[in-house]
Amino acid sequence: MVREYLLEEGLLREKLQDPRLEFGFQFIFPKGADPAGKPIGRHFLAIKPANQNYLEISSATRISPEHIKCLNALEPKTRTAFFNDIKKIFLLKNMFFTIDAKDNKFAVIDSIFLGSDKELSKNLFFKSVRKIFTCTLHAITILEDYCGETTKFKGVSTTRAGGFRTNETVIDDLHLASTEEYRTVHIVHLKKLIAKLKECGKGSKETRDLIEEIEKEYNLS
Repeated sequence: MVREYLLEEGLLREKLQDPRLEFGFQFIFPKGADPAGKPIGRHFLAIKPANQNYLEISSATRISPEHIKCLNALEPKTRTAFFNDIKKIFLLKNMFFTIDAKDNKFAVIDSIFLGSDKELSKNLFFKSVRKIFTCTLHAITILEDYCGETTKFKGVSTTRAGGFRTNETVIDDLHLASTEEYRTVHIVHLKKLIAKLKECGKGSKETRDLIEEIEKEYNLS
């Protein structure tokens, strides 16, 4: 059913062959291009491990050399603050994630547990995909703020994940800020994200639907 959903939307790029998987697919989301014609979609994986009752969807991002140079020029505590800030976003959205600060990469992950009939609705599948996409671009807007740039995402590349999440993935002992000040900063980043999506994704139904969902969830419309 996942393959059918991806084919229907023209998103499927590759079927994964791995004995550890019942099935796996690489795909791009969303469709569409920026005004220069460059695709705005990001690389995703959807996998179902063999003999498991869940589907795992993920998108991995490797920070570009120009932004690594920017981060390395920051004070160590400021660089650490950046990675802590994106952790807060992922935790706030109840997402699994991996962050490798030494290798300057991160991945956002969601799991959908399947019932005995293993049925999965198209709406639930793409709701998870949109959630991962939003979290990833939210992290990129934070990176741009730390670097003092507005790069329209072009300085950050996506990459296929090199492995699968295991029970060894540990969320750091991080205390989320629940103050009004943090919420204000969070909303500011979301508004910046929406503005960039509107600029880069003109004419894309997937992008319009995503913007509408973000605005509705955070009461920004």
